[in-house]
Amino acid sequence: MKIALLGYGKEGKSVETYFKNHYEDLECDIFENFTYDEIKQRDYSSYDMIFRSPSVPPLHLSNETSVTKYFFDHCPCTIIGVTATKGKGTTCSFIKSLLDAHHEDTHLVGNIGVPALDVLDILNSSSVIVYELSSFQLWDLEKSPHIAVLGHLEPDHLNIHRDYTDYLAAKANITKYQSGQDYLVFNQNNPETAKIASTSQAIKIAYPFDQSNQLSAVVRQSIALPGRHNQENAMAAIAAVACFYNISP
Repeated sequence: MKIALLGYGKEGKSVETYFKNHYEDLECDIFENFTYDEIKQRDYSSYDMIFRSPSVPPLHLSNETSVTKYFFDHCPCTIIGVTATKGKGTTCSFIKSLLDAHHEDTHLVGNIGVPALDVLDILNSSSVIVYELSSFQLWDLEKSPHIAVLGHLEPDHLNIHRDYTDYLAAKANITKYQSGQDYLVFNQNNPETAKIASTSQAIKIAYPFDQSNQLSAVVRQSIALPGRHNQENAMAAIAAVACFYNISP
C-alpha cells in the first residue's frame, strides 16, 4: 500500500497511524509547505490513495480522498453530521451530551474532538458518531450523514474557497446525497440554509421552534448559556437527537 499525504496536521498524522496499523508494507509520502499550483503539478499515478488535508482544495483525481470521505465509506454506524459557519462545535457538544445520557457508545469527531480515523476500528453497528463538518471536509464529500444539521451560514474561508458560491456548495453536500429515509435539521431563519434545505430529499425539521412548540419554552428556560444563538444551537441538538430516536420534536 502506497499513500500520499497532502499536509501533515492532526488528520494527516491520524491517517499515517491508521494505515500503519493496517498495512505492514505501507509506504507513506508526506508533502508539506506547498502551494496549490505546486501540488497540482505532481504525478500521483504510483499511489493507491492520496489523502488531502481539509484546507487543500480537491484535485479531482481518481485515487484522491480525504479522512471524511474514507470514514463515510467505511463507517458501520449512524452518523450525525453538523455544519454551520458558527456554532457547529457547540451544537455537536449538545448532541453528544444528550446522547450520552442514554447511549454510551457515542463518539465526537471532526473539527471538535478527535480525528475520525482514530475511532474507526472500535465502532460497530450500535455506535453513534457526531461529526463536526467544516466546508473543507464537506468540499468533495459524495455521501451525506443519516442525520444532518445545517445551521446559520454566512461568507467564510473565502481565502481558500473560490467564492461564496463554492463555499455554499460545499456546505450543501451535507444533505445533497440524503434520501427520504434521512433527516435534515435546518435553520429556517437563514436564507442560505433554507434555500439548501428546499432542495433536500430528506425529512426536514426546521428550527428555531415556533413559540407554540413546548420544547421552545423548555429550551429558553433551561439553557444556562447566554444568547439566542446558544438557545438555537440547543434546539438544533434536541431536534437531531429526536430524529435519532424517531421522536417528533
